[in-house]
Parts: sequence; C-alpha cells; structure tokens
Amino acid sequence: MAMKKGAAKATGKKESAAKKPARKAPASAKPAGANKAGKRSPPRAVGARATSEPPRFAAPPSPPAAPKASAPIPSSPPRSPAGAQRMAPSSGRSIAASRAEPSGPLPATPDEGALPETTSGGGPVVLLPAEVAAAWRGTLAPPGATVPPGWTWGKRGGPKTDYDRALEPNDAKQTARGGYGWLPVGSGRALIFSDELTTVWLPTGDGGVVVRGPDVSGATPAKVRDSVPKDGWTTYLEGVRLEDGRVFLFDSAAAGADEPMDITANDGVAVGKPGPGTYAVSCAHVGNTDFFRFTRGKALTATRPPAAPPPAAKTSGPEWKTRPIPFAQLPRGPNLEARYKISFPSVAADGTIVGLERGKPAEARAVRIARDGTSTPISVPGQLAYAAVSGHEPLVLGATPDGKLLEFPLSADASQATVRFDAGGRVWSLHSLSPTRLVIAQGSKVRLLDTATAPWKSLDDVSVAPVSIPEVDVLAGGKWVLVGRSPRIRLFAVIRDRLRLIQSWNQVEGGMLVADGRPFLSTAGAHDYQEVLNLDEVHASFS
Repeated sequence: MAMKKGAAKATGKKESAAKKPARKAPASAKPAGANKAGKRSPPRAVGARATSEPPRFAAPPSPPAAPKASAPIPSSPPRSPAGAQRMAPSSGRSIAASRAEPSGPLPATPDEGALPETTSGGGPVVLLPAEVAAAWRGTLAPPGATVPPGWTWGKRGGPKTDYDRALEPNDAKQTARGGYGWLPVGSGRALIFSDELTTVWLPTGDGGVVVRGPDVSGATPAKVRDSVPKDGWTTYLEGVRLEDGRVFLFDSAAAGADEPMDITANDGVAVGKPGPGTYAVSCAHVGNTDFFRFTRGKALTATRPPAAPPPAAKTSGPEWKTRPIPFAQLPRGPNLEARYKISFPSVAADGTIVGLERGKPAEARAVRIARDGTSTPISVPGQLAYAAVSGHEPLVLGATPDGKLLEFPLSADASQATVRFDAGGRVWSLHSLSPTRLVIAQGSKVRLLDTATAPWKSLDDVSVAPVSIPEVDVLAGGKWVLVGRSPRIRLFAVIRDRLRLIQSWNQVEGGMLVADGRPFLSTAGAHDYQEVLNLDEVHASFS
C-alpha cells in the first residue's frame, strides 16, 4: 500500500491560535501547506536557485544552532502541511493507557537521560543508517538529475526527489495513526514512518526501539520502556546492516549528512546508537502508538560480506520499450459495457460474458450472457456487488455488498455459491491472476489472495489511497496489476506472492491505460499513445 499525500492529519482537538507556539522559519527545503485547490505549495529552497547539481547543504540566511540529538520537541505539534498522510480519527490509548497491555521490562541502559526525539512538519520521518545518511537529498534534486531553470520542490516538471519517494515507500503498511515502509538509499535501506508523530529512540541491550505516537513527547525513559509490548511482534525486515552503529531520525524533507549537527531539520535529529551489526526489524502496535524494534544478530566481522538488500523498484520507473500508436488506432475491444448495458464485464474461454447490470448498487444484479446474446440473471438484485469469471473455469467469482467473496459454477446461480473469504467491507473490483491467485480492490486497499486453500487467505495488501473507486486491470497473464483511475495510477508487479509497486503516475500528467488487454503509456496534452512492448522483460528484471 503507498502513503497518502495532500491532507493534514486529524488531531481530534482544536488548538487556539493564542496557545499555539510560533514556528521557526524552515532552515531546509520543506513542504509547505496546501492551497485552496488542495495542491501542495512549493517548499522553500535551500539554495539560491536550482541547478542540475544543487548544493547538498546550503546554509540558510541565519544559521540556527545545530539541534541536539536528544533534545525534545514542543508538545504542541505544528500545522500539518500537504504531503502528510491523512489518518482516520481513532480513540486509541496513550502511552500510560498502554500499560494494560502485556508487557515485559526491557533491560535498562546506562544512559537514562531524555530520549532522542524528533518529528516532522507533516510528512514522513526517515530513519537512516549513519553511513548512508549523506546520500539522502530530501526535497533537493537527485545528483545528475535534469532540473528546469528556476525549479524548486513543489513545482511541476521537476525530478522525483527522495521526499517524493518517501511518500510512496516499498511494502507500505498503515497503522491507527501512521504508517511505515522502506526505501533503498545508497548501499543500505531507510525506514520511512508516515505522519507527523513524535518519534523517540529507546536504547536496549540488543539494539533499540523506535516509539511513535501522539503522547510520546516528553515521556520518561522508564515510562516509554514500560509501554513496549511483550507480545504481538511481527518481523518486517531482516538483514539490516549497520556499519557505523548509529541511526539518524529526522524529517524526510531535509537533506541528510554524515553527522547529525550538519542536518538542518526543523525538528532536530534523533540519534540512536544500537552499535555495529546486522539487525532484524519487527513491529508492534498498541492503540495509537507504534513500536519498531531493532534486534542485533551476529556482530560484524572484517571478513563478513555486506548483506545484499532485496531488489528495489527503480526511482524513475523501468525503461519501457514502446512504439507510437495514434489515438484513432487504439483498440476499442468488444465494447461489452455499452453493447449489453453491463458493468465490469468478464469473458470466459467459451465466450460467455459475466457482469453486473447497470444501476444502483442495491439494485444491481449479476447476469450471464451467452454467445447468442441471450441474458440470464445469476443473482437477485443487490445480492452481488461484483461478479467475474474465475481463473479456474467454469466458475464465477462474486462479491456481496458486505464484502463476502463467493464462488459458484458458471452454469448455476448465486444461490449455489460458497463463501470463500470475508473481506469485511465493500469490494470494488476482483480479478483472477491464475487458478490459485486472486486480486481484489477494497476501499483504499488492494489485496492478493490465495484461492488454493479453503477458506481463501490473504497473502499481501497494499495501500492505493487516495482513489475514489480503485478499479483494477490485470496484464500479462497475471504478472501485473494496474490500479487506479483517480487521481493516481499505480502499476504493481506480482512477484513471489507480493504486490510490488513498480511505477506511479499522476493522472493529470499521464499514465498507463489498458485497451483490449494491451498496455499503453499516455502523456497529458499528447494526442497519441505509446504501446508497451516489453512487459515480460521488465517483470523478469524485478524477479
């Protein structure tokens, strides 16, 4: 699932202007607030002007004192700018309330001073191993990128920055008040924590714990340590190598540096010192508080080779091989929706068509259309919210309005259906990738299901927010999943039972469309299209 842009987080409380502390002018390029149109306004540039190779750390007019790594931030958060992840209001508990959860005391460390603490101005917080921190560029253009004259972050037509990447990290997961993912940076990996939440580093005997939540600021080390849950941990990353032994946490809009005093992040830099080694990262969540535990494995030795990170999607997307196709020559397909007045048509190998008669959701019903054009209802009105032909023919897949996924013979009707999976909410779209794999779009999520078991089980899910109706197309025999319509389009590769984001487009700038099962690249303002020719080749490069 990718992280959300363009919305301030819901705090649940309003703070008067008189009580809200004035915020210092930013010292580095940082996303500003949203304008009336809902678009991000450009951040203040760090350098005097953007060039093809902007200065890595340009000094502001009045250099502020370097923030101490352990200095706490104000307890009243500033206004969230665009670029923050919108989170649904939650009644989660504070650090104090989380004591009721099963917890075990963590080993104390010699340093019992204030915990290293940071936050962001609305966007994600990044955690970087010290040895690759200088490779992080924030909102500055990447080295060697083509930069239009006068460009600063927030203006259209510029390069994709590290901050832009942080808004859509790999393997993104959403939590009650935030989210997390990871990105390749240099020879290492960075952890990305979405939303404007206080973030502290709690040292432990075998590494440390990142603790994030609305009530973490100013908490004593003992209080934070007692809040760490004993159970409910899930491994997220393995083989995270720290050579220097330190990690830097700061606002992802700022550029990194080799030392924390050279990073001009508005809310300071939190420095963790877990020590050199290879770590596993696991996560747990209690109420509105998220925990990310670094557990050290074997110590590094001079003869031990670096752990190779898993292959990552290219920042600028794959190199597509294309050929131009005039708009007039785009394949129109069978035009089943208009011909038969049905929505979401799905065609079986024998030519049988399954789809929904158009109408209100409560009145829609699934129909089966034979090769001679005769139509037969296979459900009563409102019984199914979606229907499609299964990859394991001759079967029909159906989704009820309350999110139950059904399977029944193509020659029968929905009264003979068997419930195979309960998604717990409305399903907007479902497609078979293979006889044993199914992808569904549900709200702001896209899920990959294993249909070889009974009941079906979820293998992976990703966020596709913000979208109005997340329609799904499947390409190249189930190797690709194209999600979107408005306002973003995302292309995922199905690799080893995971949905991996490969490329994302803003619909107003262009993207990919599917016509009669063939993929085409489009550019806003251009009349013609480019047919993609190397889907299998690109998929193999990421596998």
